[in-house]
Amino acid sequence: MTKLETVQAFFDAYNQHQTDAMLACFSSDAMFEYVPYGEQGKGKIYESAAGIWGMFTDAFPDFTVQVGTVTETADGRVVAETVNGGTQAKDVMGIQNKGLSQHVPHVFFFKFGADNLITNLKAYWDNNSIYTQLKHTEVHA
Repeated sequence: MTKLETVQAFFDAYNQHQTDAMLACFSSDAMFEYVPYGEQGKGKIYESAAGIWGMFTDAFPDFTVQVGTVTETADGRVVAETVNGGTQAKDVMGIQNKGLSQHVPHVFFFKFGADNLITNLKAYWDNNSIYTQLKHTEVHA
């Protein structure tokens, strides 16, 4: 698989809520950083990120990732712009379920090993937009 195909496979698996298929896109020692979560949003893909993915696809059963622009940079990284969201069906991460929907732009940065498996994932989005759409009162700086 090419790097772009690996990224597409990751997002396809995310849309199908198939955590094992998502993990198959990563090296065994891959790391992630979800910037809006601060220090709690850093760690190993297999130990932490997979749980976050499952938590969101469980709380938002219709959770989807709408992939927009995907670009491979000159140094071999891939940048993807997406809109992630769905309708909340369960409480999640302290956000009470009110049956509301949220859809928020995300930017993903992927680094790869020689085998075109992802070794590092970094993502940005605006948590305050999620909170506003779900009518949650906590605000992040």
